[in-house]
Amino acid sequence: MSFPQHQNGYWAYEAILDLDRFTPGLLGEVLRGTDKRRQVICAALSLRHWPDLSDASKVELARKLRFAKTPALIADGFGSNPEGFIACLAKMRSSYEPRRFYVELFRLYTNPLATEAVRYLNGCRGFAAEAPSATPAMIVKLSSLGDAFLKHDLISRLGFPWCAEDVQHIVRFLRRAVPQITDEELACALSTVDRLMPADYVIERCLGTRPSPAIALSMHSNFELLTTHEQLQRAGDEFNNCLGDSGYKRLLRGSKNVFLVWRGEEPAVLRLTRRSRVWWLQEMKAARNREVAPATRKQIAAILEPLGVFCCVCDLDDLS
Repeated sequence: MSFPQHQNGYWAYEAILDLDRFTPGLLGEVLRGTDKRRQVICAALSLRHWPDLSDASKVELARKLRFAKTPALIADGFGSNPEGFIACLAKMRSSYEPRRFYVELFRLYTNPLATEAVRYLNGCRGFAAEAPSATPAMIVKLSSLGDAFLKHDLISRLGFPWCAEDVQHIVRFLRRAVPQITDEELACALSTVDRLMPADYVIERCLGTRPSPAIALSMHSNFELLTTHEQLQRAGDEFNNCLGDSGYKRLLRGSKNVFLVWRGEEPAVLRLTRRSRVWWLQEMKAARNREVAPATRKQIAAILEPLGVFCCVCDLDDLS
Protein backbone atom coordinates (compact mmCIF):
# COMPACT_ATOMS: atom_id res chain seq x y z
CA MET A 1 0.00 0.00 0.00
CA SER A 2 1.35 3.42 -0.95
CA PHE A 3 1.19 6.72 0.85
CA PRO A 4 -2.33 8.16 0.68
CA GLN A 5 -2.38 10.97 -1.84
CA HIS A 6 -4.72 13.08 0.25
CA GLN A 7 -5.48 14.17 3.80
CA ASN A 8 -2.85 13.51 6.49
CA GLY A 9 -0.39 11.54 4.38
CA TYR A 10 -0.35 13.93 1.46
CA TRP A 11 2.51 16.04 2.81
CA ALA A 12 4.84 13.02 2.91
CA TYR A 13 3.81 11.83 -0.55
CA GLU A 14 4.54 15.27 -2.00
CA ALA A 15 7.94 15.35 -0.30
CA ILE A 16 8.94 11.94 -1.67
CA LEU A 17 7.69 12.90 -5.13
CA ASP A 18 9.93 15.98 -5.10
CA LEU A 19 12.98 14.25 -3.58
CA ASP A 20 12.82 11.46 -6.16
CA ARG A 21 14.20 13.97 -8.71
CA PHE A 22 17.43 14.09 -6.75
CA THR A 23 17.77 10.36 -6.11
CA PRO A 24 15.86 8.51 -8.82
CA GLY A 25 14.29 5.32 -7.54
CA LEU A 26 13.39 6.72 -4.11
CA LEU A 27 9.68 6.88 -4.88
CA GLY A 28 9.61 3.30 -6.15
CA GLU A 29 11.48 2.05 -3.09
CA VAL A 30 9.03 3.82 -0.79
CA LEU A 31 5.91 2.61 -2.59
CA ARG A 32 7.18 -0.99 -2.67
CA GLY A 33 8.40 -0.84 0.93
CA THR A 34 6.70 -1.89 4.13
CA ASP A 35 4.34 0.17 6.24
CA LYS A 36 7.05 0.26 8.89
CA ARG A 37 9.56 1.83 6.49
CA ARG A 38 7.03 4.37 5.26
CA GLN A 39 6.10 5.39 8.81
CA VAL A 40 9.79 5.83 9.65
CA ILE A 41 10.19 7.99 6.54
CA CYS A 42 7.22 10.10 7.63
CA ALA A 43 8.90 10.57 11.01
CA ALA A 44 12.21 11.54 9.38
CA LEU A 45 10.49 13.99 7.02
CA SER A 46 8.49 15.57 9.86
CA LEU A 47 11.65 17.28 11.13
CA ARG A 48 12.46 19.06 7.89
CA HIS A 49 10.58 21.66 5.86
CA TRP A 50 11.82 20.13 2.63
CA PRO A 51 10.68 22.89 0.19
CA ASP A 52 13.15 25.27 1.85
CA LEU A 53 16.14 22.93 1.51
CA SER A 54 18.89 23.60 -1.03
CA ASP A 55 19.36 21.14 -3.88
CA ALA A 56 22.48 19.76 -2.18
CA SER A 57 20.56 19.18 1.05
CA LYS A 58 17.75 17.51 -0.85
CA VAL A 59 20.22 15.14 -2.49
CA GLU A 60 21.65 14.22 0.91
CA LEU A 61 18.18 13.74 2.45
CA ALA A 62 16.91 11.68 -0.48
CA ARG A 63 19.92 9.33 -0.30
CA LYS A 64 19.41 8.83 3.42
CA LEU A 65 15.74 8.05 2.92
CA ARG A 66 16.55 5.50 0.24
CA PHE A 67 19.66 3.82 1.57
CA ALA A 68 19.96 4.41 5.35
CA LYS A 69 18.99 1.65 7.75
CA THR A 70 15.80 2.29 9.66
CA PRO A 71 17.40 2.81 13.13
CA ALA A 72 20.05 5.08 11.63
CA LEU A 73 17.39 7.16 9.88
CA ILE A 74 15.63 7.84 13.18
CA ALA A 75 18.84 8.41 15.18
CA ASP A 76 20.25 10.76 12.52
CA GLY A 77 17.09 12.86 12.36
CA PHE A 78 16.00 12.95 16.00
CA GLY A 79 19.37 12.57 17.69
CA SER A 80 18.48 9.26 19.32
CA ASN A 81 16.39 6.15 18.77
CA PRO A 82 14.42 5.47 21.98
CA GLU A 83 13.48 1.87 22.64
CA GLY A 84 10.05 1.01 21.26
CA PHE A 85 9.69 4.10 19.05
CA ILE A 86 10.19 2.32 15.73
CA ALA A 87 8.08 -0.62 16.87
CA CYS A 88 5.26 1.81 17.69
CA LEU A 89 5.49 3.33 14.21
CA ALA A 90 5.41 -0.16 12.68
CA LYS A 91 2.25 -1.07 14.61
CA MET A 92 0.50 1.99 13.15
CA ARG A 93 0.71 0.32 9.72
CA SER A 94 -0.99 2.56 7.13
CA SER A 95 -2.44 5.05 9.64
CA TYR A 96 -0.41 8.05 8.47
CA GLU A 97 -0.62 11.17 10.60
CA PRO A 98 0.11 14.91 10.21
CA ARG A 99 3.71 16.10 10.40
CA ARG A 100 3.43 17.39 13.97
CA PHE A 101 2.27 14.00 15.29
CA TYR A 102 5.62 12.29 14.63
CA VAL A 103 7.57 14.99 16.46
CA GLU A 104 5.19 14.81 19.45
CA LEU A 105 5.33 11.00 19.52
CA PHE A 106 9.13 11.13 19.73
CA ARG A 107 8.90 13.65 22.59
CA LEU A 108 6.54 11.28 24.35
CA TYR A 109 9.05 8.43 24.07
CA THR A 110 11.83 10.60 25.48
CA ASN A 111 9.76 12.14 28.29
CA PRO A 112 10.78 10.57 31.63
CA LEU A 113 7.35 11.45 33.05
CA ALA A 114 5.51 9.55 30.30
CA THR A 115 6.64 6.05 31.23
CA GLU A 116 3.09 4.75 31.75
CA ALA A 117 2.03 6.02 28.31
CA VAL A 118 5.10 4.52 26.64
CA ARG A 119 4.59 1.24 28.47
CA TYR A 120 0.99 1.16 27.24
CA LEU A 121 2.02 1.77 23.61
CA ASN A 122 4.79 -0.82 23.78
CA GLY A 123 2.38 -3.37 25.22
CA CYS A 124 -0.14 -3.07 22.39
CA ARG A 125 0.08 -5.64 19.61
CA GLY A 126 -1.34 -3.20 17.07
CA PHE A 127 -3.51 -0.14 16.68
CA ALA A 128 -6.84 0.14 14.88
CA ALA A 129 -8.56 3.51 14.63
CA GLU A 130 -12.00 1.87 14.56
CA ALA A 131 -11.46 -0.28 17.65
CA PRO A 132 -12.50 0.86 21.14
CA SER A 133 -8.94 1.32 22.35
CA ALA A 134 -6.31 4.02 22.55
CA THR A 135 -4.14 4.81 19.53
CA PRO A 136 -0.84 6.72 19.41
CA ALA A 137 -2.69 9.73 17.96
CA MET A 138 -5.05 9.78 20.95
CA ILE A 139 -2.21 9.55 23.45
CA VAL A 140 -0.26 12.31 21.70
CA LYS A 141 -3.35 14.53 21.99
CA LEU A 142 -3.57 13.63 25.66
CA SER A 143 0.08 14.59 26.15
CA SER A 144 -0.68 18.14 24.98
CA LEU A 145 -2.61 18.64 28.24
CA GLY A 146 0.37 17.90 30.47
CA ASP A 147 2.23 15.02 32.06
CA ALA A 148 -0.40 14.50 34.76
CA PHE A 149 -2.77 13.03 32.17
CA LEU A 150 -0.36 10.38 30.86
CA LYS A 151 -1.53 7.71 33.28
CA HIS A 152 -2.43 4.14 32.41
CA ASP A 153 -5.85 4.31 34.10
CA LEU A 154 -6.87 7.23 31.91
CA ILE A 155 -5.23 6.02 28.70
CA SER A 156 -6.90 2.61 29.01
CA ARG A 157 -10.29 4.32 28.97
CA LEU A 158 -9.76 6.00 25.62
CA GLY A 159 -11.96 4.66 22.85
CA PHE A 160 -15.68 4.56 22.20
CA PRO A 161 -17.56 6.52 23.40
CA TRP A 162 -14.71 8.18 25.29
CA CYS A 163 -11.95 9.77 23.22
CA ALA A 164 -8.99 12.10 23.53
CA GLU A 165 -10.98 15.03 22.12
CA ASP A 166 -13.52 14.60 24.93
CA VAL A 167 -10.73 14.80 27.49
CA GLN A 168 -9.27 17.90 25.84
CA HIS A 169 -12.66 19.64 25.80
CA ILE A 170 -13.39 18.83 29.44
CA VAL A 171 -9.95 19.82 30.72
CA ARG A 172 -9.98 23.10 28.81
CA PHE A 173 -13.46 23.90 30.16
CA LEU A 174 -12.78 23.00 33.79
CA ARG A 175 -9.50 24.92 33.83
CA ARG A 176 -11.59 28.01 32.99
CA ALA A 177 -14.65 27.26 35.09
CA VAL A 178 -12.79 25.95 38.17
CA PRO A 179 -9.35 27.64 38.00
CA GLN A 180 -8.31 26.34 41.41
CA ILE A 181 -8.54 22.69 40.34
CA THR A 182 -5.20 20.96 39.73
CA ASP A 183 -4.24 18.76 36.79
CA GLU A 184 -3.77 15.86 39.20
CA GLU A 185 -7.34 16.25 40.47
CA LEU A 186 -8.66 16.43 36.90
CA ALA A 187 -6.71 13.35 35.85
CA CYS A 188 -8.02 11.43 38.86
CA ALA A 189 -11.61 12.38 38.06
CA LEU A 190 -11.18 11.42 34.40
CA SER A 191 -9.69 8.08 35.37
CA THR A 192 -12.81 7.05 37.28
CA VAL A 193 -15.50 8.18 34.84
CA ASP A 194 -18.65 6.40 33.84
CA ARG A 195 -17.86 4.86 30.45
CA LEU A 196 -21.34 5.64 29.12
CA MET A 197 -21.60 9.30 30.17
CA PRO A 198 -18.02 10.44 30.85
CA ALA A 199 -18.36 14.16 30.18
CA ASP A 200 -21.46 14.61 32.33
CA TYR A 201 -19.96 12.76 35.29
CA VAL A 202 -16.64 14.59 35.39
CA ILE A 203 -18.11 18.04 34.81
CA GLU A 204 -20.77 17.60 37.49
CA ARG A 205 -18.24 16.23 39.96
CA CYS A 206 -15.76 19.08 39.49
CA LEU A 207 -18.13 21.96 38.75
CA GLY A 208 -20.74 21.43 41.44
CA THR A 209 -24.00 23.36 41.30
CA ARG A 210 -23.91 26.67 39.44
CA PRO A 211 -26.72 29.24 39.08
CA SER A 212 -28.27 29.96 35.71
CA PRO A 213 -25.91 32.13 33.62
CA ALA A 214 -28.90 34.17 32.39
CA ILE A 215 -28.58 36.97 34.98
CA ALA A 216 -24.84 37.47 34.48
CA LEU A 217 -25.16 37.40 30.69
CA SER A 218 -28.14 39.81 30.68
CA MET A 219 -25.82 42.43 32.22
CA HIS A 220 -23.09 41.85 29.61
CA SER A 221 -22.96 44.58 26.98
CA ASN A 222 -22.58 42.15 24.07
CA PHE A 223 -25.44 39.81 25.02
CA GLU A 224 -29.19 40.30 24.64
CA LEU A 225 -31.34 37.94 26.70
CA LEU A 226 -34.51 36.72 24.95
CA THR A 227 -37.29 36.08 27.48
CA THR A 228 -40.56 36.51 25.54
CA HIS A 229 -42.14 34.97 22.44
CA GLU A 230 -42.10 38.39 20.78
CA GLN A 231 -38.33 38.76 21.30
CA LEU A 232 -37.81 35.26 19.95
CA GLN A 233 -39.89 36.08 16.86
CA ARG A 234 -38.01 39.33 16.22
CA ALA A 235 -34.66 37.54 16.53
CA GLY A 236 -35.90 34.86 14.11
CA ASP A 237 -36.86 37.53 11.60
CA GLU A 238 -33.57 39.38 12.06
CA PHE A 239 -31.42 36.28 11.63
CA ASN A 240 -33.70 34.72 9.01
CA ASN A 241 -34.03 31.41 10.87
CA CYS A 242 -36.73 29.33 12.57
CA LEU A 243 -36.22 30.80 16.05
CA GLY A 244 -39.80 32.10 16.08
CA ASP A 245 -41.33 28.67 15.44
CA SER A 246 -43.56 26.96 17.99
CA GLY A 247 -40.88 24.41 18.95
CA TYR A 248 -38.49 27.07 20.20
CA LYS A 249 -41.33 28.92 21.92
CA ARG A 250 -42.12 25.76 23.89
CA LEU A 251 -38.46 25.50 24.92
CA LEU A 252 -38.54 29.11 26.08
CA ARG A 253 -41.44 28.40 28.46
CA GLY A 254 -39.42 25.86 30.44
CA SER A 255 -36.56 26.52 32.83
CA LYS A 256 -33.97 24.42 31.05
CA ASN A 257 -33.20 26.72 28.10
CA VAL A 258 -31.76 30.22 27.80
CA PHE A 259 -31.85 32.09 24.48
CA LEU A 260 -29.38 34.87 23.75
CA VAL A 261 -28.26 37.12 20.92
CA TRP A 262 -24.56 37.90 20.68
CA ARG A 263 -24.13 41.52 19.55
CA GLY A 264 -20.44 41.38 18.82
CA GLU A 265 -18.69 41.97 15.51
CA GLU A 266 -20.36 38.86 14.10
CA PRO A 267 -23.89 38.64 15.59
CA ALA A 268 -25.15 35.17 16.48
CA VAL A 269 -28.03 33.41 18.21
CA LEU A 270 -27.25 31.07 21.11
CA ARG A 271 -29.27 28.46 23.00
CA LEU A 272 -28.00 27.27 26.38
CA THR A 273 -29.49 24.06 27.77
CA ARG A 274 -29.34 22.66 31.29
CA ARG A 275 -28.67 18.93 31.52
CA SER A 276 -28.88 17.71 35.09
CA ARG A 277 -26.78 20.33 36.96
CA VAL A 278 -24.68 21.55 34.03
CA TRP A 279 -25.37 24.25 31.45
CA TRP A 280 -24.29 23.48 27.87
CA LEU A 281 -23.99 25.69 24.81
CA GLN A 282 -26.36 23.67 22.64
CA GLU A 283 -26.69 25.86 19.55
CA MET A 284 -24.81 28.82 18.09
CA LYS A 285 -25.61 30.14 14.63
CA ALA A 286 -25.06 33.32 12.64
CA ALA A 287 -27.64 34.76 10.22
CA ARG A 288 -29.36 32.23 7.92
CA ASN A 289 -28.06 29.42 10.15
CA ARG A 290 -24.48 29.92 8.97
CA GLU A 291 -21.65 28.55 11.08
CA VAL A 292 -20.03 31.11 13.35
CA ALA A 293 -16.42 32.06 12.57
CA PRO A 294 -13.69 30.53 14.78
CA ALA A 295 -12.70 33.93 16.21
CA THR A 296 -16.28 34.55 17.34
CA ARG A 297 -16.59 31.06 18.86
CA LYS A 298 -13.39 31.66 20.79
CA GLN A 299 -14.58 35.03 22.05
CA ILE A 300 -17.96 33.68 23.19
CA ALA A 301 -16.47 30.60 24.88
CA ALA A 302 -14.07 32.82 26.84
CA ILE A 303 -17.12 34.54 28.39
CA LEU A 304 -19.41 31.54 28.86
CA GLU A 305 -17.04 28.94 30.25
CA PRO A 306 -15.94 30.85 33.39
CA LEU A 307 -19.68 31.04 34.18
CA GLY A 308 -19.90 27.24 34.07
CA VAL A 309 -21.34 26.85 30.55
CA PHE A 310 -19.73 23.95 28.70
CA CYS A 311 -19.16 25.05 25.10
CA CYS A 312 -19.37 21.62 23.48
CA VAL A 313 -20.17 23.06 20.02
CA CYS A 314 -16.81 24.81 19.85
CA ASP A 315 -13.89 23.10 18.14
CA LEU A 316 -10.64 22.62 20.04
CA ASP A 317 -8.60 24.20 17.27
CA ASP A 318 -10.73 27.33 17.55
CA LEU A 319 -10.17 27.61 21.28
CA SER A 320 -6.46 26.85 21.54
